[in-house]
Amino acid sequence: MRIPIRSGWLSRQRRIQLFMDLTSTCNIHCIHCFRELFQPTPARMGEKELQTLKEDVFPYVKRLSLSETGESLYVKLLPHALSAAKESGIPLVHIQTNGTHLSQEISFQLLQRGLDILGISFDAATQGTFEKIRLGADWRTMESNVRTLIDMRRVLKDRKLQVIFHFALMKQNVSEAIDFLALAKEWGADSVSYTHLFIEKPEMKEWSLIYEPDTANQLHRNLRIEAERLAIPALIPEDLGGSIDLFDGILFDSPVYKGHCTAAHEDWIFLRANGDCYPCFNLHDRMPLGNIFKENFVEIWMGEMNQKFRKRAVSNGEVEGCDGCKFFTKCERNDQEISYLAKRLTTAGVAGNER
Repeated sequence: MRIPIRSGWLSRQRRIQLFMDLTSTCNIHCIHCFRELFQPTPARMGEKELQTLKEDVFPYVKRLSLSETGESLYVKLLPHALSAAKESGIPLVHIQTNGTHLSQEISFQLLQRGLDILGISFDAATQGTFEKIRLGADWRTMESNVRTLIDMRRVLKDRKLQVIFHFALMKQNVSEAIDFLALAKEWGADSVSYTHLFIEKPEMKEWSLIYEPDTANQLHRNLRIEAERLAIPALIPEDLGGSIDLFDGILFDSPVYKGHCTAAHEDWIFLRANGDCYPCFNLHDRMPLGNIFKENFVEIWMGEMNQKFRKRAVSNGEVEGCDGCKFFTKCERNDQEISYLAKRLTTAGVAGNER
């Protein structure tokens, strides 16, 4: 912890990595999304809430993500949120999008208002696969949107914005994983990111590559070779072990994770669109640390719940209520099935596991 735990004050130095949603909703339906199981309560921030963040929270933030579970590009408040973040001096602002609302006007706003990283989720290299996985999204619209953004970036001579193409590996698209690198290069992406499938429901285990480690590892090697050949940076999962340690299927009543907690060591806060905040998204089913629109952020950060979580995680390597770290692109436990399972598949009482 870099911010004092017990001193009773919060340094104005930028420490926090804030992961937040401007909205809890999304405009498309992806087959591998948690929305297959449940729909979050609709919530959307307004100008008053944004002003609270700008005054009380953003001065402490060193890295901001403006989209975690919802699609931010169709929120009218987005340009103002970007401006508020940059006017507050946040060094790095990131948005993850499905790209369907990446219009010419939105592209201009992202560039003009200083967005640093734009991640665009594809999960395919062809129209047929894309539209089967990302239901409600149109491939031709997506291509036009992305090319418009890249062209506008070139015309405006803005090399600040990094554009990253994302690909969630699954059996439905694995045959296109390597070709995706060439597509990303041709369309003008700065880099590519691959992850293994996050398993939201039991039938998705049939889609995942983690249960065939030799096949997955060969794909990893081929991706690295092709990325080097094309000279495009690519984040590729680390190789799996010889076998996957399977979760026994007995749901936890009150899990306790033991191991390195990135959220605690790197000062994460996850903020819902309704103002509730949590140490990490994987603890969203627990009682929130507080509500930023009802309480002062310093009081929430220095409060007993937050300090107890961080002290225990940093000192003892234990996180009460966590079933296992899901930060698995580069995961210390990438040979354990639980690292890829949604919490509803391991823990009783989590929304969506009643189905």
